[in-house]
Amino acid sequence: MDRELTIWTPVIMCKLDEARYLVLERSYEIKSAFSRIEYLKSRLKECKAEIQGRNLEVLIVIDILSLGEENSGKIGLKTWEEKINDQIPLSEMGYYDKLDSREVECHVKVLRIPVQGGIENGELKVIVEVEYSAFITSYQEVYLNIGQDMSNINYGLEEAEKVLKEKMAKIEGENHLLRQKLFLYEQDILSLKKGIKKAEKRNLELRSELNYYKSLLLQNRPDISTSDTSLNLGRRIKKLFSAEQ
Repeated sequence: MDRELTIWTPVIMCKLDEARYLVLERSYEIKSAFSRIEYLKSRLKECKAEIQGRNLEVLIVIDILSLGEENSGKIGLKTWEEKINDQIPLSEMGYYDKLDSREVECHVKVLRIPVQGGIENGELKVIVEVEYSAFITSYQEVYLNIGQDMSNINYGLEEAEKVLKEKMAKIEGENHLLRQKLFLYEQDILSLKKGIKKAEKRNLELRSELNYYKSLLLQNRPDISTSDTSLNLGRRIKKLFSAEQ
């Protein structure tokens, strides 16, 4: 059996077909405050709109944030507030007279506000791009017919549950394979560590043997310097005895 559900909700009555794009150029006097700019950014502070006559009056307030290096070498922050006013003919939004008798709300959605600039002749010159959309809503009753396709809804839920279970089973299988690979990798790493430790131990043994053989060679090698000294001493004694005779 069909059931009808009524809700009270805002509905978009008219809007801009395309986003609105504005470009603003501004200059701010900084004198000797900054020697160079390190960081420049815009920040949305407020946005609103209201109907005035046959136009939509838009107000967007932003802050221009500038982080720069002062002449003293310190980093300083300066902020400037910028108010952006725009006017949109309601005809561009598909606004029609029947809305006049309703209580409407105007909305502005800022999409992007990039800023760029630099110091020139003691001034900070910036270019701000503003891209935004606007729409008008009105509260009204919305009727929803539910229950006429409950069998289809139940079938859809069952299908979704089935698909979800299949995906979970697939993921579980993939996780099992990953766990097996991880185990094999851990075993390989463990074997590699054992091999490195064994090689280090063998290297230490070889070094010890090498040092041992070096010490044996040093002990068995004749002391040439001692032999030469003894020989020279013998010649001097022989020469001394010959002179006395």
